Amino acid sequence: MSTGYEWVKFVELISHAVSALRVAYPVTAVSPLTPCHIELRYVDVFAAPVMASSSLPEFLSTHTTLPFGMPPFLKGGDFLHNVVEGQVSLSLSCADPTLGKFGLNVASGSANERPGLIMTSRVVNDGDLGVLGECDATAVLTWAERAHKVTSKFFKDFMTQDAMKLFHQNPSEAP
Repeated sequence: MSTGYEWVKFVELISHAVSALRVAYPVTAVSPLTPCHIELRYVDVFAAPVMASSSLPEFLSTHTTLPFGMPPFLKGGDFLHNVVEGQVSLSLSCADPTLGKFGLNVASGSANERPGLIMTSRVVNDGDLGVLGECDATAVLTWAERAHKVTSKFFKDFMTQDAMKLFHQNPSEAP
């Protein structure tokens, strides 16, 4: 989990970035600054010492509300050992089409040279960005606020109550 992350401070960074982009972009009548991609992405890392195992199936079944199980032939036997590394991805359209799509990726990885899992959740709009106008700071911030609500609700609903308790007790080491 991130330490020191605060949404309000991040919004200030977005505002500064959009302002800097608008200042740097040449003003012409032929080619106005119109975004073709906008994305809000969160990367959460789950590793030891809080997480006892870096097994992807174990993490999903223990710390998330996603029903996840491995078929018996992948749980080990004469030819295979337990599956501990992997990747799970999904993409869903947001209920509000002006937001775009929500994506989730949970994959084996490492953090500070310790085995762990990396969860990336994001809201992406690659299509109709007319809602942003000509890179209007207010429109970009409004989109980001709405996208943040999607990712925030997802995280709270996706993680188990026990995982959320660990997160609130020590966000720098939650599962």
